[in-house]
Amino acid sequence: MPSRIGFHMLGLMMAAGLLAGGLAMASPRPQSSQSQTTSPTPASDRRSGFGQPESITGTITMVNPDEGLLVVTEQGAGHSTDVSGATVTTQNPDGSTTASDTGISAAPAPAPVKYHFRVTAHTLIRADGRSVRLSDLAGMQNRQVTVHFVPERNGNFAQGIEVGS
Repeated sequence: MPSRIGFHMLGLMMAAGLLAGGLAMASPRPQSSQSQTTSPTPASDRRSGFGQPESITGTITMVNPDEGLLVVTEQGAGHSTDVSGATVTTQNPDGSTTASDTGISAAPAPAPVKYHFRVTAHTLIRADGRSVRLSDLAGMQNRQVTVHFVPERNGNFAQGIEVGS
C-alpha cells in the first residue's frame, strides 16, 4: 500500500504537469509572415459603429406607442445621387465589342431617409421644453425633432427625443 508521502508527491507532480500544460497553451504561437506585417484592427473598427451614440434631426413621420416605435424622416441634400450619362458600344474588327462610358455626371440630390427608433421606458421625451410621453408625440406629426440614439444590431434605441416648435 502506498504511503502518504507517495500520494502527496503524485499530487504535486500532477499539479505541476497541469500548470506547465496551461502555460504552454497560453504562450503565444508563431504567426505567419503575412499576419506579422498587418497591424491589428482596433476594437472600435470591428464593431462597425454599433453602440456609438448618435443624433439626427428630421420630422416626425409616424408614432406607434403600442410598439414603442418612432419614425423620423430626414430631408436633405447628399442622401442620394443623380447619375446621368451614356454608354457607347464599339464593334471591333475581330467581331468583339467594347463598351465605354462617356459624359457621366453625378450630383447630390435631396432624398428623404426614414429612420425607425425603438422607444423604451428609459427614453427621455421633451416637447417645447416639457416632459411628454410617446403617445403625446402621435399628435405632433410633421414637427421638427432631434433624436439622440444608440444604434444596436437589433434596432436604433432612442435615448432622448426633443421636439421643437
